[in-house]
Amino acid sequence: MINELSVTGMHCKACKALIESEISELDGVTTINVDLADSKAKVEYDEQKIQLQSLIDKITELGYQAALK
Repeated sequence: MINELSVTGMHCKACKALIESEISELDGVTTINVDLADSKAKVEYDEQKIQLQSLIDKITELGYQAALK
């Protein structure tokens, strides 16, 4: 499954790197690409291992706001 999320609260490349690093470590996530300029993240994941809401919750735990685009 591939979804695009709207991610707000990012201010710099470190924000982008943190989200990509933390989300990519989750079991079931294949790839994540965060676009800082457009405030979005494209995530490819296995629905059998992780749910979209878990990805959104993790991004929120990191201090950002995320929602399905």
